Amino acid sequence: MKTPPLLTAATLAIWAWQTGFWFFGIVIALILEASRLIETRWDFSLSDFKRIADSCTIIFVIMAVYLMFSTSPSKIIFTLLQWLPISFFPLIFAQTYSVKNRIDIRVLSLVSRRQKNFGPKPPSSINISYPYLMTVVLAASIANVRTPEFYNALFILGVWALFSVRSRRLPFLFWVMIVIFAGFSGYAGHIGLHRLQVFIEDKGMDWYMDAMRGTADPFKSITAIGDIGTLKLGNR
Repeated sequence: MKTPPLLTAATLAIWAWQTGFWFFGIVIALILEASRLIETRWDFSLSDFKRIADSCTIIFVIMAVYLMFSTSPSKIIFTLLQWLPISFFPLIFAQTYSVKNRIDIRVLSLVSRRQKNFGPKPPSSINISYPYLMTVVLAASIANVRTPEFYNALFILGVWALFSVRSRRLPFLFWVMIVIFAGFSGYAGHIGLHRLQVFIEDKGMDWYMDAMRGTADPFKSITAIGDIGTLKLGNR
């Protein structure tokens, strides 16, 4: 399914806003959105798509190796996730400017690549526009500082994406009410989950300390004040 106009650009703008990768965000957005104005298309073969997918994997591995030598171990995974839109850009670019505007499933699955006989039914193909947008949202979420503005931006993106596929059988006003209810419920839910996480962490630490106090010597496990003379000097 093809994304609505400018939705991809807006999603990449939010990613650039959260990560600071404005150069990559602007360049990728311009290239992908320009496909609506540029009529030139290439007839990529299955082998071409496989090589492009392999290049995405190579880019991902190079980024991981670079971060291993330039970033602290605790930040490697989070930083690598923020760079996902860059590493998978060649694949979404190839799909966007291909004749079919879809990708053979064998390109994405190593198991399907090894299968030579699919029976009478030909291999299926998919459009990865929305999966790529989900990857961009994930990358932006990793970098965000949990501000209400970020949630509002994601809510607008969600409404934007769902508007074009909404059911025409329901009245428009009813659809708007459902979306608003879902937005408020999601905001309240994520605040509640955050508070539950903090509560569990605090209680878990209290339970751990209580268990330690039950078996440890309170005069030795925390401090040695009062025993310094015995430890360093003679009994006299």
